[in-house]
Amino acid sequence: MKHYIIPGCLMICTLLFSGCGERRPDGMPPLYPTKLTFIQAGKPLPGVRVTLFFEDENQKNWPISGISDSNGVAVLKTQAIYNGVPAGRYVVCVEKNELNYTQPVTPAEAEVLKERFKTNPPMVTEFIPPQFAKRSESPLKLEVAPKGSTKQEFDLGEAYKLEKPESI
Repeated sequence: MKHYIIPGCLMICTLLFSGCGERRPDGMPPLYPTKLTFIQAGKPLPGVRVTLFFEDENQKNWPISGISDSNGVAVLKTQAIYNGVPAGRYVVCVEKNELNYTQPVTPAEAEVLKERFKTNPPMVTEFIPPQFAKRSESPLKLEVAPKGSTKQEFDLGEAYKLEKPESI
């Protein structure tokens, strides 16, 4: 029985001191939990695609994004897999749209749609004014502090809906 104690202790010590944290890319700064809430016309807005860009365009930008849930809340991730956001000041870009067309079932239907789209492209419905999706025009700003977590709510104004042809 005694001969199992020493190897068992060594294994436990190895696990404790090696850590169980996620392996991150070299140079990735510390990340801080960040949740953003989006409302429009006084209601939560689900399906908002969020992208953050450092305000300082010369600062290394790690891809940061999220999608709002049914409560309008987006939990942001860096490089799509690491929970949280590096500390800093950001421009918040958001968009929500739906492509309106019938999904082809067979290869023959796909060819018919492909030909039809040349002269009659599918329609896309935008639910957020397009300036919110442009880094140079978005009025949405966020500051993530180098401690704790960040929560912020953004009001995207009145209901918006624009249908336009999708550019293919």
